[in-house]
Amino acid sequence: MLSSAPPGRIFSGTCPADGCSALVIFSDPQQETYCLSCKSKHPASSVLNPSVIRDSSEALAAFLKVFSDIPSTHEPSVTKVYGLSTYHCKLLSPLLTIYGIDRAGRAKTIHELKNCATFDCSWLGDRSFCIDPDHITLPEYGQDESGSVRYLSGTLSLLRSFNNERDALVPLHVDGDGHCLVHAVSRALVGRELFWHALRTGLKQHLTENLPQYKELLNDFINSSEWEDIIAECDPEYSPRDNEILGLRNIHIFGLANVLKRPILLVDSVAGMQSSGDYSALFLPGLIPPDQCRDRHGELNKPICLAWSSSGRNHYIPLVGIRGCAPPLFPRTLLPKVWGVPQSTIENYIEFNENDCLVIGGGKTMQDSYLSKLASGMDALFHQKQGVDPSLVADTYYSNFKRGAAFDMKPAEVIHATKLALQQRRLVRCLQCSSVNILPLNSEWLRPHGILYKIAKMQSSGGILQDNREYIFSNYGITCVYNARKDMLIVEKSPHLDKCSWCESDQLRLVHFDGKILYENGDKTTTKVNSPRARCKCGYKHWYNGREYDNPPLKIPISFEWKSRKIVDEVLFFQDESDPSLNTDPNQIAAFIVHKHLPGERDTSKVRQIVLELLVGKTKYSVPTSTQSRPESDRSLDLDPNGVEKQTISEIGLPQSPVKSYDRAHVKDNEPAKLSLSKSIHSISTPKKRHSDTHGGALPKQRSTPASLAAAAAISRAEASCNPASVTRREKETPVIGSVSEKREESVKKTIRLGPGYSVISNTDSDEMIARQKLLEDALKTTELLTNYFASFSDHNTYSSRNQGQSKTNSTTSSSASQRVERSRKADPAYGSLSRVANLLNVGGDRSDCEDVLSSEDEGDV
Repeated sequence: MLSSAPPGRIFSGTCPADGCSALVIFSDPQQETYCLSCKSKHPASSVLNPSVIRDSSEALAAFLKVFSDIPSTHEPSVTKVYGLSTYHCKLLSPLLTIYGIDRAGRAKTIHELKNCATFDCSWLGDRSFCIDPDHITLPEYGQDESGSVRYLSGTLSLLRSFNNERDALVPLHVDGDGHCLVHAVSRALVGRELFWHALRTGLKQHLTENLPQYKELLNDFINSSEWEDIIAECDPEYSPRDNEILGLRNIHIFGLANVLKRPILLVDSVAGMQSSGDYSALFLPGLIPPDQCRDRHGELNKPICLAWSSSGRNHYIPLVGIRGCAPPLFPRTLLPKVWGVPQSTIENYIEFNENDCLVIGGGKTMQDSYLSKLASGMDALFHQKQGVDPSLVADTYYSNFKRGAAFDMKPAEVIHATKLALQQRRLVRCLQCSSVNILPLNSEWLRPHGILYKIAKMQSSGGILQDNREYIFSNYGITCVYNARKDMLIVEKSPHLDKCSWCESDQLRLVHFDGKILYENGDKTTTKVNSPRARCKCGYKHWYNGREYDNPPLKIPISFEWKSRKIVDEVLFFQDESDPSLNTDPNQIAAFIVHKHLPGERDTSKVRQIVLELLVGKTKYSVPTSTQSRPESDRSLDLDPNGVEKQTISEIGLPQSPVKSYDRAHVKDNEPAKLSLSKSIHSISTPKKRHSDTHGGALPKQRSTPASLAAAAAISRAEASCNPASVTRREKETPVIGSVSEKREESVKKTIRLGPGYSVISNTDSDEMIARQKLLEDALKTTELLTNYFASFSDHNTYSSRNQGQSKTNSTTSSSASQRVERSRKADPAYGSLSRVANLLNVGGDRSDCEDVLSSEDEGDV
């Protein structure tokens, strides 16, 4: 099979090594293939279960499977300084070639800001980077760890005597991805790889515009036929041909010196600097007049320093100074020869001090705050253009495409793979090691029209899947069984399908396009806690219901009996939060329990009271000590520590709750012991707003009808006529402290409930009967009157265009309505009760509901 395969195909199979069974990919059946899992080579002919990869989706999944088979228990090596990683800077660099930021940090085109097409790298001619001493040991950012320190140790030791016997220059890390020269120059200028793309673009433009001068100057060194390739190699998207070394040369360093309008010093080991080759050289901006190579203060731009990292001389690294120390000095005696221009021109571009030493870099650096602001503006622009956050793309690269890869994917390919995984909901982040994993498959692939479902149909005869049959997908490393009842594939064998490929943790969470993690309740977030009241010692906030909390919640069991029914539940209670608005409101918890377990219950105040007592007994809810400043509606009953009602009542009782009277002497004996707890419980048990669920949604108001509005007006007049001291729930009066006798006389008064939300205070039962009778008479008269009135009013507005005969019909209808009311009153003995009237008239909402529709002036008119 493999011997007859046409060339240009990509194959996949299983590693033949014992105990490995990892996925391998190869393109030539006649050659050997390398397994990244067992680190060994095998003949392609010995690969088990070979198959051809047909499309790009299978190819991507196969490559991901290869990398996921690599055994590793470490975290991905990602170093972020001020929130930026190396690959993150590389992604933003193409944008900085065309865009900049204004004073507000918003991205603007270079044309809008500077009236030119692209970024002019000579603007960085007087800038240099000095590394922070604390960052020198950071991997992939600080000091290079590829062996360059040992390779350059002889050259660096010669400089110690000119720099107070200290190592003044530090070789920095640079990725070897074919852009190492411009990466090294960008790091020497600003410390990050943010301007590598602008350097390449500017170099290509400079060589193209000044090609005649370069040909004339370097005619003896470079053939005319080579210039086309030299300029082509400057392009940021340049791809070398087969067997061609990828990288820039000395001619490009000379061009960059002219682009930056400053000298560039290239050093090597002691042996390399003493050899006759041009391994080390001093590149001067010989094509730029010296007066244009000065900063705004008139001083010549200081040179930057580069070096070879090894004897292979195929990788450039920058040499920079240390922040807080004196600028590095380089003596004239150790300078290599000038490249491309006469040696005598050195005096026109470099200034030497009294010790005949030049200064490397200088003291003008780009502030870290400005770089962060610049990167933030480019992040927003990148997300706008690509639809994905650049930091997420960078993390995806480090976690999936960098380690063990035999090839380096281009940024455009990494961006596409990240966006595809996000769209298919296969991109997850591990909460344990923070790595970003691309899952090998998505659940939608197992259903009709999914990728694996289609492949399984191709494997079946006639395209019909067979129930309970196994389907092997070697390219994805899984085995599935078809379930005909569910019409989907069920995964049977899938190693590490739901585990992190780095730490093998199962705490994987989906990631959004903006890089945010879709947390689940109880997850630890990446936000640090700065509150001294934090109980959890992990140091990070916790996620619950879409918000971050300093502490995990208390899980409080709720258990009580209500009307021979056992209510059992568990609620989450948050307290001790730095943001007081995040602390749980006990009243909301009580309302939630009522509406969850007792929907439609009318007497809910007692249930809420029971729940509140349970919560207060198990939490740290603070108890107010003074009630002088509280409104009248917040005054409440006194309870003993066991929650039993005692003698004293407030001037306004709890809504829909009967109030008992007790002996006054007993009240005085028990009042100090229970004052604090009682006021806490009942002040929070009087709800200001009812909630239907844990999300704080208010219950829908009852519909107000003309009859209900009339009843509300009648009730208001009845209260006013029966007792001038009557109050409604909307009125909030300041309590008047009278004499002791007045308090005792007030304590024996009885609160008469006239309906939902309405009450009067009376001394005798006869007053109650008079008030109820008066209320009933006014309600019935007003109802009959307004029923006819609103019916005729509605008929006039609705049918004004109709004839007089239709008006008579409407009048007959309104009369029939009043007759039905009268018949119901006579036929039903219980019709006269207040509850029956309230129910029939649809009076159930707050008084505020009526006032919103019918004003006080309208009531008087009616």
